[in-house]
Amino acid sequence: MASQRVLVLALAVCVLWGVVGTVASVYYYQQTMTIRSSLAIVSVSIDYGNGTTRTYSEVYLFKEATALDATRAVSKVSATYYAGMGSIVTSIDGVPNNKNSDAKYWQFWVNGVYGTTAADMVVLRSGDKLEWKRTFFA
Repeated sequence: MASQRVLVLALAVCVLWGVVGTVASVYYYQQTMTIRSSLAIVSVSIDYGNGTTRTYSEVYLFKEATALDATRAVSKVSATYYAGMGSIVTSIDGVPNNKNSDAKYWQFWVNGVYGTTAADMVVLRSGDKLEWKRTFFA
């Protein structure tokens, strides 16, 4: 009789464990899908204008993130805010605009299209390719 109760109790624990595990797995899967659907995955390339280029093929951002947000996700960025214009990048990873009066400035392209507004005004979407180049004005 006692061994039957132990067997029933062990079976109940196993069933309960299975149910809890299944519920937890479903919950985790749903949370993962919710998080993924709220992300934008972009690539970021930074050409320092001295022969060095760094490329990040998968940068995870929240939706509605900007080109400036993406750049800050992979590098140390300094920018100056101008009312009515937005934030203009002045240096990336300590490499400034017009270093040693070389007339090269940080400029960006999204999917091959030159950025004509400030980087904090350009919203990126999944699959976008952001390219920064320290170069003469385009």
